[in-house]
Amino acid sequence: MSSHFVEVALYSDGVNGGFGGLRTNLAVSSAAALGLVASVMLLWFHHPQYVRGQQLERQTELARGVQTDLLPAADALFPGIDFAAACVPSQQVGGDFYDVFAARDGGIAIVVGDVSGKGLPASVVAGLMVGAVRASGWTQGRSQHQASSFALNELLRSRTAPERFASMFWGYYEPDSHMFWYINAGHLPPLLVRRTRGGQLETHHLKDGGPVLGLLQSATYAQGGSAVLPGDLLVLFSDGVIEATSTSGEHFEEDRLLAVIRQNFDRSSVIIREEILESVLGFIGKEMVQDDLTLVVMRFIGSPAGQSADVGV
Repeated sequence: MSSHFVEVALYSDGVNGGFGGLRTNLAVSSAAALGLVASVMLLWFHHPQYVRGQQLERQTELARGVQTDLLPAADALFPGIDFAAACVPSQQVGGDFYDVFAARDGGIAIVVGDVSGKGLPASVVAGLMVGAVRASGWTQGRSQHQASSFALNELLRSRTAPERFASMFWGYYEPDSHMFWYINAGHLPPLLVRRTRGGQLETHHLKDGGPVLGLLQSATYAQGGSAVLPGDLLVLFSDGVIEATSTSGEHFEEDRLLAVIRQNFDRSSVIIREEILESVLGFIGKEMVQDDLTLVVMRFIGSPAGQSADVGV
């Protein structure tokens, strides 16, 4: 006959002897959690504006992350161009934006825009514009480009408040034809800087286009164009650059921007970008950035196609 045994162990101190420490820690943790909940509830009842402010700050941080994700890398690589950009909002989010991407026909599209106002409302409209630009077929030719500008103007005019308009410069580079086609919708004219055969630097302002987007009903837009050579430099910027204000109330202005570009013309786009930003921020000094600041530097590095010249289209 087999025998069966049952062993029973008894702690002289009872259950508390083996689990007393654990139970003590649990009690302390629970009390701390209850105290935290009570503190939050007390804070909510007595300081609701503070709590809402903290929630809004977290939401704004999330919005900043989303807006940053919409922008391409500041030193994205594309064939045929040397590219660098920067976007510095005056608040956590802003109405400035830029974009650069490969077009369907092998070209390179470049966009810079500035929505009126600051903060979250401007950033929402900026996100809308980035999506609309990407969705349209504006890089397929002059008629599509002009029609897309008209459609975007009507979209903003009909779906946003009257004070919520935007300036935008959007163009595309065709490496095969060595042409840069663009529409300037009320934006500050970008600077196309090139070295002449005599070694001098000359500057062209890209102005062709039409009024700001979202303000005038049935506004029309005309496409402009410029032939480009390897080494030509295109600098696009928002008014936060040339209207940057010093402690004495003086504006940075285009002359200072051109001086920095000329001094660093033969350097890379990244270095030119950094030199411009350093110059602007140094000019501001201890003052806070009062307006969104966006800067795009693009060097054309494709093969030569003969003498370049501005072309009215």
